Amino acid sequence: AVQEANELGLVHCDVNPWNVLIKGMGAAPRDSDEDAASSPLSSSNGGAAADDGAGCAACLVDWACASHPGDNVRGLPFKKRGDFQPAELLNGKVGSCTDAFGCTATLLWLLTRRTRKGVSDELASGPPSLERYFAGALGTRSDVPAEALAPLAAACCAGLNEDHSARAPLPTICEAVRR
Repeated sequence: AVQEANELGLVHCDVNPWNVLIKGMGAAPRDSDEDAASSPLSSSNGGAAADDGAGCAACLVDWACASHPGDNVRGLPFKKRGDFQPAELLNGKVGSCTDAFGCTATLLWLLTRRTRKGVSDELASGPPSLERYFAGALGTRSDVPAEALAPLAAACCAGLNEDHSARAPLPTICEAVRR
């Protein structure tokens, strides 16, 4: 859904787990009952949707901060950087790389229940270090095969690059996830 919006010239600017509603994946992993109340995995009722062909549909909601590439977003509510927003938002810069960062940070959270800050050493060390972290964090989950860990780690490191001009584009990240 994000890639399609970007292709139409719209940048969401606030992709995070609570704005991605997923139907058909079962319950989210929970650390506590409090997490259950704020789980981002739930049925969707609207927004921009996509279907992976396996009965799993995702819907992107809360387009209040959406903008067009090149727009100055200083008027939007980005006074501080959240865990799922790239640094360029604070400077008023918006582009498809903005949403690539949000999608990648959301993927990281959905896989590990950690934000970029929680794996900052692994991200700084590069894909092999993040791959080892994934192996330990994901254990033997049947939905994430071991051979997918290296491409996922590489995609996360590239998608969370702090330099927006060097950040991996969303299609590259999506391809790694499909593998």
